[in-house]
Amino acid sequence: MKLFSSLIMGLLCVAATAAAQDRPPLFTVGNTSDSLAYEKVKIGMEARFDFAFDAIKDAKDEAGFHGRYLNLMLDGHIIPELSYHWRQRLNKLGEMKNDVFGATDNLYLDWSPSSRWDLSAGKLTVDIGGYEYDNAPINEFFSSLFWNHFACYQFGVGARYNFPGGKHSLSFQFTNSPYAAKLGDSNFAYNLMWRGHMGFFHTLWSVNVMQYGNGHTAQFISLGNRFEFGNFYLDLDLQNRHSRHEKFWFGDWFAIAKANLRLSHHFDIFAKGGYERWKPEFEKPGAIECPLYGIGAEYYPLKKSRDLRIHAAIDVCHDDTNTRRLQAQIGITWKMDIFSWR
Repeated sequence: MKLFSSLIMGLLCVAATAAAQDRPPLFTVGNTSDSLAYEKVKIGMEARFDFAFDAIKDAKDEAGFHGRYLNLMLDGHIIPELSYHWRQRLNKLGEMKNDVFGATDNLYLDWSPSSRWDLSAGKLTVDIGGYEYDNAPINEFFSSLFWNHFACYQFGVGARYNFPGGKHSLSFQFTNSPYAAKLGDSNFAYNLMWRGHMGFFHTLWSVNVMQYGNGHTAQFISLGNRFEFGNFYLDLDLQNRHSRHEKFWFGDWFAIAKANLRLSHHFDIFAKGGYERWKPEFEKPGAIECPLYGIGAEYYPLKKSRDLRIHAAIDVCHDDTNTRRLQAQIGITWKMDIFSWR
Protein backbone atom coordinates (compact mmCIF):
# COMPACT_ATOMS: atom_id res chain seq x y z
CA MET A 1 0.00 0.00 0.00
CA LYS A 2 2.87 2.38 0.80
CA LEU A 3 4.40 1.66 -2.59
CA PHE A 4 1.12 2.45 -4.34
CA SER A 5 0.65 5.65 -2.32
CA SER A 6 4.16 6.79 -3.21
CA LEU A 7 3.51 6.06 -6.89
CA ILE A 8 0.25 8.02 -6.81
CA MET A 9 1.88 11.03 -5.17
CA GLY A 10 4.82 11.00 -7.54
CA LEU A 11 2.64 10.82 -10.62
CA LEU A 12 0.30 13.52 -9.33
CA CYS A 13 3.28 15.81 -8.91
CA VAL A 14 4.13 15.21 -12.56
CA ALA A 15 0.47 15.82 -13.45
CA ALA A 16 0.73 19.34 -12.11
CA THR A 17 2.52 20.11 -15.39
CA ALA A 18 0.49 17.67 -17.51
CA ALA A 19 -2.97 17.29 -19.04
CA ALA A 20 -5.90 15.07 -20.30
CA GLN A 21 -8.97 14.49 -22.42
CA ASP A 22 -11.57 11.90 -23.31
CA ARG A 23 -11.04 8.64 -25.22
CA PRO A 24 -11.75 9.51 -28.87
CA PRO A 25 -8.68 10.08 -30.91
CA LEU A 26 -5.53 8.93 -29.17
CA PHE A 27 -3.31 11.78 -30.36
CA THR A 28 -4.74 14.95 -31.90
CA VAL A 29 -3.23 18.29 -32.77
CA GLY A 30 -4.77 20.79 -30.42
CA ASN A 31 -4.79 24.06 -32.38
CA THR A 32 -6.27 24.33 -35.89
CA SER A 33 -4.75 27.30 -37.72
CA ASP A 34 -6.94 27.10 -40.85
CA SER A 35 -10.47 28.14 -39.87
CA LEU A 36 -11.84 26.45 -43.01
CA ALA A 37 -10.24 23.08 -42.22
CA TYR A 38 -12.60 22.00 -39.48
CA GLU A 39 -16.17 20.71 -39.43
CA LYS A 40 -18.69 22.89 -37.63
CA VAL A 41 -21.22 20.07 -37.49
CA LYS A 42 -20.96 16.34 -38.22
CA ILE A 43 -23.91 14.03 -37.52
CA GLY A 44 -23.81 10.27 -37.81
CA MET A 45 -25.36 7.07 -36.51
CA GLU A 46 -24.23 3.50 -36.00
CA ALA A 47 -26.15 0.30 -35.28
CA ARG A 48 -25.46 -3.37 -34.58
CA PHE A 49 -27.78 -6.34 -35.02
CA ASP A 50 -26.96 -9.90 -33.87
CA PHE A 51 -28.34 -13.40 -33.80
CA ALA A 52 -27.03 -15.00 -30.60
CA PHE A 53 -27.11 -18.50 -29.12
CA ASP A 54 -26.27 -19.20 -25.46
CA ALA A 55 -25.68 -22.68 -24.06
CA ILE A 56 -25.99 -22.15 -20.31
CA LYS A 57 -24.78 -24.75 -17.84
CA ASP A 58 -27.64 -26.47 -15.98
CA ALA A 59 -30.24 -24.29 -17.70
CA LYS A 60 -32.24 -24.05 -20.91
CA ASP A 61 -30.40 -22.88 -23.99
CA GLU A 62 -31.33 -19.44 -25.30
CA ALA A 63 -31.36 -18.07 -28.84
CA GLY A 64 -32.75 -15.05 -30.62
CA PHE A 65 -32.23 -11.88 -32.63
CA HIS A 66 -31.00 -8.80 -30.78
CA GLY A 67 -30.60 -5.14 -31.59
CA ARG A 68 -27.39 -4.49 -29.64
CA TYR A 69 -26.67 -0.82 -30.28
CA LEU A 70 -28.23 2.22 -31.88
CA ASN A 71 -26.02 5.27 -31.38
CA LEU A 72 -26.40 8.88 -32.47
CA MET A 73 -23.16 10.93 -32.70
CA LEU A 74 -22.83 14.67 -33.09
CA ASP A 75 -19.40 16.32 -33.24
CA GLY A 76 -18.08 19.65 -34.41
CA HIS A 77 -16.29 22.89 -33.63
CA ILE A 78 -17.58 26.15 -32.24
CA ILE A 79 -14.24 27.77 -33.11
CA PRO A 80 -11.09 25.99 -34.32
CA GLU A 81 -9.78 25.53 -30.77
CA LEU A 82 -13.11 24.53 -29.18
CA SER A 83 -14.88 21.30 -30.15
CA TYR A 84 -17.95 19.48 -28.85
CA HIS A 85 -18.79 15.78 -28.76
CA TRP A 86 -21.99 13.87 -28.07
CA ARG A 87 -22.82 10.17 -28.30
CA GLN A 88 -26.33 9.04 -27.34
CA ARG A 89 -27.53 5.44 -27.10
CA LEU A 90 -31.03 5.50 -28.51
CA ASN A 91 -31.60 1.89 -27.42
CA LYS A 92 -31.16 2.94 -23.75
CA LEU A 93 -33.63 5.80 -23.58
CA GLY A 94 -35.63 3.98 -20.88
CA GLU A 95 -32.81 4.69 -18.44
CA MET A 96 -33.55 8.41 -18.65
CA LYS A 97 -36.55 7.97 -16.33
CA ASN A 98 -34.20 8.21 -13.35
CA ASP A 99 -31.34 10.13 -14.95
CA VAL A 100 -31.81 12.43 -17.93
CA PHE A 101 -28.23 11.61 -19.01
CA GLY A 102 -28.49 7.87 -18.33
CA ALA A 103 -28.39 6.97 -22.03
CA THR A 104 -25.64 9.49 -22.84
CA ASP A 105 -22.15 8.03 -23.24
CA ASN A 106 -20.22 11.24 -23.93
CA LEU A 107 -21.24 14.89 -23.84
CA TYR A 108 -18.31 17.25 -23.45
CA LEU A 109 -16.43 20.31 -24.65
CA ASP A 110 -12.76 20.07 -25.53
CA TRP A 111 -10.58 23.20 -25.65
CA SER A 112 -7.15 22.99 -27.30
CA PRO A 113 -5.37 26.30 -26.71
CA SER A 114 -2.20 24.85 -28.31
CA SER A 115 -0.90 21.61 -29.79
CA ARG A 116 0.40 20.71 -26.32
CA TRP A 117 -2.73 21.10 -24.20
CA ASP A 118 -6.30 19.78 -24.21
CA LEU A 119 -8.85 20.68 -21.53
CA SER A 120 -12.20 18.84 -21.33
CA ALA A 121 -15.40 19.20 -19.32
CA GLY A 122 -18.70 17.31 -19.39
CA LYS A 123 -19.58 13.62 -19.44
CA LEU A 124 -16.30 11.86 -20.14
CA THR A 125 -15.00 8.32 -20.47
CA VAL A 126 -13.18 7.62 -17.20
CA ASP A 127 -9.49 7.22 -18.07
CA ILE A 128 -8.50 3.66 -17.15
CA GLY A 129 -5.72 1.79 -18.90
CA GLY A 130 -6.31 -1.22 -21.11
CA TYR A 131 -7.22 -1.88 -24.74
CA GLU A 132 -10.34 -3.93 -24.00
CA TYR A 133 -11.63 -1.03 -21.89
CA ASP A 134 -10.62 1.48 -24.58
CA ASN A 135 -12.52 -0.30 -27.34
CA ALA A 136 -15.92 1.16 -28.27
CA PRO A 137 -18.76 -1.03 -26.92
CA ILE A 138 -20.17 -1.60 -30.40
CA ASN A 139 -16.88 -3.29 -31.36
CA GLU A 140 -16.77 -5.74 -28.41
CA PHE A 141 -18.22 -9.22 -29.01
CA PHE A 142 -17.29 -10.84 -25.68
CA SER A 143 -15.56 -9.28 -22.73
CA SER A 144 -14.53 -9.45 -19.09
CA LEU A 145 -16.98 -9.13 -16.20
CA PHE A 146 -15.24 -5.88 -15.21
CA TRP A 147 -15.87 -4.42 -18.68
CA ASN A 148 -19.52 -5.51 -18.55
CA HIS A 149 -20.27 -3.92 -15.19
CA PHE A 150 -18.08 -0.84 -14.83
CA ALA A 151 -19.88 2.51 -15.18
CA CYS A 152 -17.22 4.11 -17.36
CA TYR A 153 -19.04 7.34 -18.40
CA GLN A 154 -19.00 10.04 -15.71
CA PHE A 155 -19.28 13.81 -15.42
CA GLY A 156 -16.06 15.62 -14.63
CA VAL A 157 -13.13 17.64 -15.93
CA GLY A 158 -9.80 16.65 -17.41
CA ALA A 159 -6.55 17.99 -18.80
CA ARG A 160 -4.01 16.39 -21.11
CA TYR A 161 -0.46 17.37 -22.03
CA ASN A 162 0.88 16.13 -25.39
CA PHE A 163 4.66 15.81 -25.32
CA PRO A 164 6.79 17.13 -28.21
CA GLY A 165 6.94 14.64 -31.06
CA GLY A 166 3.35 13.47 -30.63
CA LYS A 167 4.31 10.03 -29.27
CA HIS A 168 3.33 10.47 -25.62
CA SER A 169 0.68 12.19 -23.54
CA LEU A 170 -0.11 12.42 -19.85
CA SER A 171 -3.64 13.11 -18.66
CA PHE A 172 -5.42 13.75 -15.38
CA GLN A 173 -9.16 13.60 -14.68
CA PHE A 174 -11.32 14.54 -11.72
CA THR A 175 -14.77 12.95 -12.14
CA ASN A 176 -17.69 11.51 -10.22
CA SER A 177 -16.85 8.03 -8.97
CA PRO A 178 -18.20 5.12 -11.04
CA TYR A 179 -19.18 3.67 -7.65
CA ALA A 180 -21.26 6.68 -6.58
CA ALA A 181 -24.72 5.64 -5.44
CA LYS A 182 -26.22 8.79 -6.96
CA LEU A 183 -25.14 12.10 -8.44
CA GLY A 184 -23.89 14.50 -5.79
CA ASP A 185 -23.02 11.91 -3.13
CA SER A 186 -19.46 13.31 -2.79
CA ASN A 187 -17.66 10.24 -4.10
CA PHE A 188 -15.07 11.08 -6.76
CA ALA A 189 -12.47 9.45 -8.98
CA TYR A 190 -8.90 10.65 -9.61
CA ASN A 191 -7.44 9.25 -12.82
CA LEU A 192 -3.92 9.58 -14.20
CA MET A 193 -3.03 8.02 -17.56
CA TRP A 194 0.03 7.72 -19.80
CA ARG A 195 -0.56 7.08 -23.50
CA GLY A 196 2.62 6.07 -25.30
CA HIS A 197 3.69 5.12 -28.80
CA MET A 198 7.20 3.64 -29.12
CA GLY A 199 7.51 1.99 -32.50
CA PHE A 200 5.77 -1.39 -32.30
CA PHE A 201 4.95 -0.93 -28.59
CA HIS A 202 1.95 1.16 -27.46
CA THR A 203 0.73 1.81 -23.94
CA LEU A 204 -2.45 2.77 -22.10
CA TRP A 205 -1.28 2.77 -18.48
CA SER A 206 -3.15 4.35 -15.59
CA VAL A 207 -3.36 4.65 -11.83
CA ASN A 208 -6.78 5.45 -10.36
CA VAL A 209 -8.29 6.17 -6.98
CA MET A 210 -12.06 5.55 -6.82
CA GLN A 211 -14.09 6.59 -3.80
CA TYR A 212 -17.02 4.46 -2.68
CA GLY A 213 -19.27 4.90 0.39
CA ASN A 214 -18.19 6.42 3.71
CA GLY A 215 -14.90 7.79 2.45
CA HIS A 216 -13.37 4.45 1.47
CA THR A 217 -11.31 4.13 -1.71
CA ALA A 218 -10.38 1.49 -4.26
CA GLN A 219 -7.04 1.78 -6.04
CA PHE A 220 -6.48 0.58 -9.59
CA ILE A 221 -3.27 -0.11 -11.49
CA SER A 222 -4.08 -0.79 -15.15
CA LEU A 223 -1.45 -1.64 -17.76
CA GLY A 224 -2.65 -1.80 -21.36
CA ASN A 225 0.07 -2.97 -23.75
CA ARG A 226 -0.18 -3.31 -27.52
CA PHE A 227 2.49 -4.94 -29.69
CA GLU A 228 1.89 -4.08 -33.34
CA PHE A 229 3.66 -5.64 -36.33
CA GLY A 230 2.20 -4.62 -39.67
CA ASN A 231 -1.23 -6.23 -40.02
CA PHE A 232 -0.93 -8.09 -36.71
CA TYR A 233 -1.31 -6.80 -33.17
CA LEU A 234 -1.34 -8.38 -29.72
CA ASP A 235 -3.00 -6.65 -26.77
CA LEU A 236 -2.06 -7.62 -23.23
CA ASP A 237 -4.13 -5.96 -20.50
CA LEU A 238 -3.26 -6.33 -16.82
CA GLN A 239 -5.30 -4.76 -14.03
CA ASN A 240 -5.07 -4.95 -10.24
CA ARG A 241 -7.81 -3.47 -8.00
CA HIS A 242 -7.49 -3.06 -4.25
CA SER A 243 -9.95 -2.12 -1.53
CA ARG A 244 -9.76 -2.34 2.23
CA HIS A 245 -11.24 -5.87 2.43
CA GLU A 246 -8.77 -7.45 -0.01
CA LYS A 247 -5.05 -8.09 -0.10
CA PHE A 248 -3.27 -5.52 -2.25
CA TRP A 249 -2.07 -7.82 -5.04
CA PHE A 250 -4.35 -10.26 -6.89
CA GLY A 251 -7.34 -10.02 -4.61
CA ASP A 252 -9.33 -8.42 -7.44
CA TRP A 253 -7.65 -8.51 -10.86
CA PHE A 254 -7.58 -9.70 -14.47
CA ALA A 255 -5.18 -10.52 -17.28
CA ILE A 256 -6.56 -10.53 -20.84
CA ALA A 257 -4.84 -11.01 -24.20
CA LYS A 258 -6.21 -10.48 -27.70
CA ALA A 259 -4.45 -11.31 -30.98
CA ASN A 260 -5.82 -9.77 -34.19
CA LEU A 261 -4.67 -10.42 -37.75
CA ARG A 262 -5.85 -8.35 -40.72
CA LEU A 263 -5.71 -10.73 -43.67
CA SER A 264 -6.85 -8.05 -46.12
CA HIS A 265 -8.90 -4.87 -46.30
CA HIS A 266 -11.98 -7.09 -46.14
CA PHE A 267 -11.13 -9.72 -43.53
CA ASP A 268 -9.88 -9.83 -39.90
CA ILE A 269 -9.60 -12.80 -37.55
CA PHE A 270 -8.97 -12.66 -33.81
CA ALA A 271 -8.57 -14.77 -30.67
CA LYS A 272 -9.05 -13.53 -27.12
CA GLY A 273 -8.52 -15.13 -23.73
CA GLY A 274 -7.81 -14.34 -20.13
CA TYR A 275 -8.54 -14.91 -16.48
CA GLU A 276 -10.12 -12.68 -13.87
CA ARG A 277 -11.04 -12.55 -10.22
CA TRP A 278 -13.88 -10.06 -9.99
CA LYS A 279 -15.59 -8.75 -6.85
CA PRO A 280 -19.12 -7.51 -7.59
CA GLU A 281 -19.05 -5.31 -4.46
CA PHE A 282 -15.97 -4.13 -2.57
CA GLU A 283 -17.60 -4.21 0.86
CA LYS A 284 -18.96 -7.77 0.61
CA PRO A 285 -17.01 -11.04 0.71
CA GLY A 286 -16.77 -13.37 -2.23
CA ALA A 287 -15.44 -13.07 -5.76
CA ILE A 288 -16.05 -14.72 -9.11
CA GLU A 289 -12.99 -16.45 -10.57
CA CYS A 290 -13.27 -17.49 -14.16
CA PRO A 291 -11.51 -17.91 -17.50
CA LEU A 292 -12.58 -16.21 -20.72
CA TYR A 293 -11.65 -17.43 -24.19
CA GLY A 294 -12.99 -17.30 -27.71
CA ILE A 295 -12.37 -16.65 -31.40
CA GLY A 296 -14.03 -14.52 -34.05
CA ALA A 297 -13.88 -13.03 -37.54
CA GLU A 298 -14.93 -9.75 -39.15
CA TYR A 299 -15.75 -9.25 -42.82
CA TYR A 300 -15.95 -5.81 -44.49
CA PRO A 301 -17.63 -6.21 -47.91
CA LEU A 302 -17.23 -2.63 -49.20
CA LYS A 303 -14.18 -1.87 -51.35
CA LYS A 304 -13.21 1.55 -50.01
CA SER A 305 -14.89 1.67 -46.63
CA ARG A 306 -15.17 -0.24 -43.36
CA ASP A 307 -18.53 1.29 -42.53
CA LEU A 308 -20.27 -2.07 -43.06
CA ARG A 309 -19.15 -5.12 -41.08
CA ILE A 310 -20.32 -8.72 -40.75
CA HIS A 311 -19.01 -10.51 -37.69
CA ALA A 312 -19.10 -13.97 -36.13
CA ALA A 313 -17.72 -15.06 -32.75
CA ILE A 314 -17.86 -17.93 -30.28
CA ASP A 315 -16.66 -17.82 -26.69
CA VAL A 316 -16.83 -19.42 -23.27
CA CYS A 317 -17.24 -17.17 -20.23
CA HIS A 318 -19.02 -16.78 -16.88
CA ASP A 319 -21.78 -14.36 -15.99
CA ASP A 320 -22.22 -12.39 -12.76
CA THR A 321 -23.75 -15.44 -11.04
CA ASN A 322 -20.64 -17.44 -11.96
CA THR A 323 -22.66 -19.55 -14.40
CA ARG A 324 -20.66 -20.98 -17.30
CA ARG A 325 -21.95 -19.96 -20.73
CA LEU A 326 -20.99 -20.89 -24.26
CA GLN A 327 -22.01 -18.05 -26.56
CA ALA A 328 -22.14 -17.94 -30.35
CA GLN A 329 -23.19 -14.94 -32.40
CA ILE A 330 -23.31 -13.63 -35.92
CA GLY A 331 -24.31 -10.11 -36.80
CA ILE A 332 -23.94 -6.95 -38.82
CA THR A 333 -22.77 -3.45 -37.90
CA TRP A 334 -23.21 -0.35 -40.04
CA LYS A 335 -22.27 3.32 -39.77
CA MET A 336 -24.20 6.15 -41.40
CA ASP A 337 -22.89 9.64 -42.20
CA ILE A 338 -25.99 11.80 -42.10
CA PHE A 339 -24.78 15.39 -42.40
CA SER A 340 -21.62 17.44 -42.22
CA TRP A 341 -20.93 21.16 -42.61
CA ARG A 342 -17.55 22.82 -42.83
